[in-house]
Amino acid sequence: MKTICILLLLTPISLTLYAQSDEVVKAKTFNTQPRAEDMSGRGHLLQEEGDLSSAKEYYWKAIEIDSTNIDYFLSLGDICLQSQDYELASKGYDIAKRHFPDNSDIFYYSGDIFQKMGQYEKAISDYTNAIRICEQTESSFLLYLYYFNRGNTFLRMKQYQLAIEDYNSTLKIFPHHYGALSNRGMAKFSIRNREGACRDWEKAYEFGYEEVKKYMIKYCEGK
Repeated sequence: MKTICILLLLTPISLTLYAQSDEVVKAKTFNTQPRAEDMSGRGHLLQEEGDLSSAKEYYWKAIEIDSTNIDYFLSLGDICLQSQDYELASKGYDIAKRHFPDNSDIFYYSGDIFQKMGQYEKAISDYTNAIRICEQTESSFLLYLYYFNRGNTFLRMKQYQLAIEDYNSTLKIFPHHYGALSNRGMAKFSIRNREGACRDWEKAYEFGYEEVKKYMIKYCEGK
């Protein structure tokens, strides 16, 4: 009878141990699933180490796991800009625009990428959407930049009057923006308004932009 009692006591203990072991296996299996934040964190470390190619892969993995976190798209776009991988940046921002249709910054950054790729019509479309969203939400913190970069795109397209109008909008928000003054001067000069161009370059120079001095010397002195 003593032997039987010992066996009866050992049986539930053995079952309990098996149950605990099974839970550990389940926990280990669950923890092996990749997490978006881990992928993004790894990408950030690789970016700091200068391994931009590998960092892009990890940021992309983070997006594949969780496309609802806007920071992953912004991180990917930033590193693509550093490495001049505009195709991948454009691909990422296209996805981001579908997930965040009311985020003006996403459209703005996408516009910058298209501008660098020479796809000016797409850049204009994205900048216009960024301006529309920003004005609708009354969030004007970066609005002057949206107008400025759209103006720069119009300038590249030789649509000088449209460029001037966007630079006017930039300067209405940020009167001392010497980049807008300098580029508006270039647009005015291109439509044979030398006097207006010289006034803009002089103001840009007053606000600290010394690069315009060469235009002033060449086109404005003795006018």
